[in-house]
Amino acid sequence: MSLDIISHLYLSYVLIRTILDIKNFDGAVIGIMLDYSMVISENLLEAFEQATQVEKSLVSFERCEAYMKLPCENYENEKLKEKIYELSDKTWPSEGKIKFENFSMKYRNDCNLALKNINIELNPR
Repeated sequence: MSLDIISHLYLSYVLIRTILDIKNFDGAVIGIMLDYSMVISENLLEAFEQATQVEKSLVSFERCEAYMKLPCENYENEKLKEKIYELSDKTWPSEGKIKFENFSMKYRNDCNLALKNINIELNPR
């Protein structure tokens, strides 16, 4: 909105300037000056719109980068820790079967359990 106001003020300045000094300008020159003043304001608005689009894209990239740098979550119960498989481990997964037994989960340490004792088995294929 402020850019619109600035553009209109500039256009008003050009218009008032030509009215006050009308002896030095003919109709064609005044028309060209007003036309270019309007084109400049439109181009300025488009440039700021493009800049905001670039800024939005960079913000989403920054958020993705920040999430990639987050530390891994720690387990409260050491018994829940199992072997972390590397991608180079060719024996895992051998079946494609997923099994949860008495699985419980909460969102944060200070929250109550969101999932309590879930038992589910997902067979391959």
